[in-house]
Amino acid sequence: MDPNAIIEALPEIITQLIGFLVVYLVLKRYAFGVVFQMIEERQKTIASSIEKAEQKRLEMESLKKEYEERLQSVEQEVHSKIQLAIVEGQRIAEEIIEKAHRDATTRLAHAKLEIQRETDNARALVRQEVVELSTLIAGKLIAKNLSNDENEKYVLDLLSHTGDLV
Repeated sequence: MDPNAIIEALPEIITQLIGFLVVYLVLKRYAFGVVFQMIEERQKTIASSIEKAEQKRLEMESLKKEYEERLQSVEQEVHSKIQLAIVEGQRIAEEIIEKAHRDATTRLAHAKLEIQRETDNARALVRQEVVELSTLIAGKLIAKNLSNDENEKYVLDLLSHTGDLV
């Protein structure tokens, strides 16, 4: 490049430099402030959004942890209630079995008493019939007034025909 060309272009370079500085100062005073302010506000908005998103993420993690703890608590509660129900069911079953045993024992005792009562009644009836039969035989023996041999024969005959006596 030629040094004379630079000198000839120097007024034009200075004019462009002064124009650039004027445009720069005007933009700096009026436009750059607004642009930088908009950029700064946008950065703040983005930072705020990121911070809110992080807070939401932390909140969601906290809620998830709380939900998992509640779920585990509910599962434990359900498990314990099931265990209590099983124990209660076993207790009721044992009570039912015990009551059935008591009822069976009571019924057996009542049946034995009834059998004893019926046996006693049957014995009393047999005794009464034996007494009546003996009285009838004795009455007939006295009425016949036979010898001992005849009496024995007559008693044996009466015993074999007890249906005739009654």
